[in-house]
Amino acid sequence: MQDLLPFLARRHAEFVNKRLKKLSHLMEAGRGNLLEHIGTYAVNAPASGRLGLFRSEFPKVEDEFFLHYKKGHPETPSDVKRILQDIVKTCAARVRFVNHGSAFEEFSSIVSAATALGKSRFFKYYINEMKIVKTEDTQDAKLWRNLDKVHQYIRISDTIRYMQQNGPFTVKW
Repeated sequence: MQDLLPFLARRHAEFVNKRLKKLSHLMEAGRGNLLEHIGTYAVNAPASGRLGLFRSEFPKVEDEFFLHYKKGHPETPSDVKRILQDIVKTCAARVRFVNHGSAFEEFSSIVSAATALGKSRFFKYYINEMKIVKTEDTQDAKLWRNLDKVHQYIRISDTIRYMQQNGPFTVKW
């Protein structure tokens, strides 16, 4: 994703900032409810240790999230609930996306955290528990949609990486 960031910063910083601001606002508004549900969430712990526990809770999450998480938390907790609380805190952070290396790092961290939350087993539990319908006009439904939109930045970089490795491609409109 790092190779995509200068392009986004030069051409689409305003749009990215709007998306980050909305994510931060929605996370801040729903933070109490999310943290309450994290507290009551029953983690299914597999027998394969800590790594298995993380992979079980975050089954579709790239290793990039774990790398970003480890940078901010050198002593990685073994408690999934603590990691989920840290993810909520990261997603609620107010960050301004500019064409600068440290801003890229913060952006990557937020995108990775938002993806991890949106793809986690906890979030599926939360959606079912709260009976959230994605198309509704509620704070939780908006949060769900916004997590998906932020996740698109990872999917775009995956597409670009694939095309760079397997190109050239001809696109006809």
